[in-house]
Amino acid sequence: MGDLLVELLRMARECPYVVGRIHAVETVLGAGKPGGVAGIAKAYAEETHWGVRIATARALGKVGTDAAIEALVQCLSREADPRVQQHLTMACGHYRDPRIADALRDWLDTPERPYVAQLHALGALGNQRGSADFERLAAAAKSSGWWGWVRRGALAGLGKSRTRAAFDVLLQHVTESDDLV
Repeated sequence: MGDLLVELLRMARECPYVVGRIHAVETVLGAGKPGGVAGIAKAYAEETHWGVRIATARALGKVGTDAAIEALVQCLSREADPRVQQHLTMACGHYRDPRIADALRDWLDTPERPYVAQLHALGALGNQRGSADFERLAAAAKSSGWWGWVRRGALAGLGKSRTRAAFDVLLQHVTESDDLV
């Protein structure tokens, strides 16, 4: 896939059409080769269209390799567009890795994150199944923010964490809440 990979990476960076860049990204990431994933991560850093970055985030969530984890961590740390952050945090939920957990914690520590992206970040953090995040998830489960997005993500994250302490918080929330999420 040498010459083809080079051509697809060039297309991911230079194609004048959004759909062409998306097709190139999905094709390269579908192969899951580390060199291709690294090339797409570089193209992502230069990409100006949010739709291509969303497609990249979605595809990175499906790759399942170390290179994809590294790329997601890089993308999440740099992305400023709320439309894309939602998909990056969702893609992080497909992995259980300390690098993902650290990136999600760092991302969540920055104030004023978009609600829906926080929902997915908290769910992905719970999916890491680490007890280090229990307090963060339990606190976020008490959030009364807009439409309960953050609370929903925290409750999902608690459920994904599969711990007894998380179960107790969920049970308490269900028995005390009039508005089930």
